[in-house]
Amino acid sequence: MKIESSRRCAKDGELDRYVYVCNKSGKPREEEAVPVKERNRKLTVLTDCKVKLRVKRDGARWKVTQFVEEHTHEVIDKFALKKYLRSHNKIPTEEKKFVDLLHEVNLTSGRIMEIMGELYGSKKNVPYNNKTVSNYTAKLGNYDRIKDIPEVLKYFEEIKKDDPIFFYRSEGFNDVLKQYVHPLDSLVRFFKQYMKLQERIDVVEDGHEFNGDDKIVRLWGDYPMEKQILLTYTMPINNHFQLGLRKITSYNVRDIGVTEQGSIHEVVPIQGSERGYGRRSYRVDADVTNGIYNCECCKINMDGILCCHAMKVMSHLGMVKKYPEHYILPRWCLPPPDIVAPQNERQEKPVGQKLSRKDMRLLRYGNMCTNFTKLAVGLAASEKTNEIAERHMRAMDKEMADLKKAAADALKKKKSA
Repeated sequence: MKIESSRRCAKDGELDRYVYVCNKSGKPREEEAVPVKERNRKLTVLTDCKVKLRVKRDGARWKVTQFVEEHTHEVIDKFALKKYLRSHNKIPTEEKKFVDLLHEVNLTSGRIMEIMGELYGSKKNVPYNNKTVSNYTAKLGNYDRIKDIPEVLKYFEEIKKDDPIFFYRSEGFNDVLKQYVHPLDSLVRFFKQYMKLQERIDVVEDGHEFNGDDKIVRLWGDYPMEKQILLTYTMPINNHFQLGLRKITSYNVRDIGVTEQGSIHEVVPIQGSERGYGRRSYRVDADVTNGIYNCECCKINMDGILCCHAMKVMSHLGMVKKYPEHYILPRWCLPPPDIVAPQNERQEKPVGQKLSRKDMRLLRYGNMCTNFTKLAVGLAASEKTNEIAERHMRAMDKEMADLKKAAADALKKKKSA
């Protein structure tokens, strides 16, 4: 069905009359050659069908004033095909919100249709197709592009309320975002996907933090530098380091020569092949004096961690007591275990010098900030200490309010006298 015509009421301006006809109504088209530059749309075959439904609004009700039922063509009798009719191929209003939600988590139109097929029992029962969902999500993207910059700024402000130290971080996200965000997506959608990925990373980091605090990590060997890495790096990087440390047992070392900077070594696999590296041997240049190791595999340049070949040479040279400091990257390190209060000394009033009221107020303010900061380090340690701080702050607020009220009453009494 399609709307042939409609009319608005002259009194209230609302639509009060519709004429519905069959989608095959109208004179048959003559076949014409489609121009090259024009989009080749599929046209409905017209059969001059006479089916018509005329409705008119009568107060709060609609009345049928004309109905012609006979079709001049075969009608679709298969239920699964009706969704391809333009009049039926629509997403229900209540389902659009669900599609919006799926679109927000970056699901494609095909994935959305798979989920709707499960909800309807079969994809054949879904009253619309992939193209309908694709067109709808494209409209959402167009809407995002229209409100792009204002929406991003508004989103920034909302995050700022929850996180006063919010700032934009992009390190290491480029490759990941390429999998989740299309290059043609709007800035709003890009940023929302970025925040979802950041949230996912925060959840994973919380899990690693729990395992690091609650679980006992076993050392693989007796190398002192392994314990150093355990106390320095996060749990995933420590596991990555231990994996490389295990692989040193799969290699032998041959000394090739000596240079001005150090020595040259060849690391050869024992079994003929090593997983991840294949059958080839690797050359490692070692500068023991400066703690510099260069390997042909270039893993240190990609991951920021020494490879198993370099660590095999370190073991061969007996340099396993300490991991070189210049190879420890801050981005892989554990956060500082405790909050460190700023080391500000208390400021005293200068002897023999009279300060103004404003200067005295600034002096007291600075000293109180220093004292409260030192207290906050201990009070933030647990929920119990935090409750102590909140209880005393409530008491101070009440005492301050009483003091202000007493001062206001005294001033009011003085003026009335």
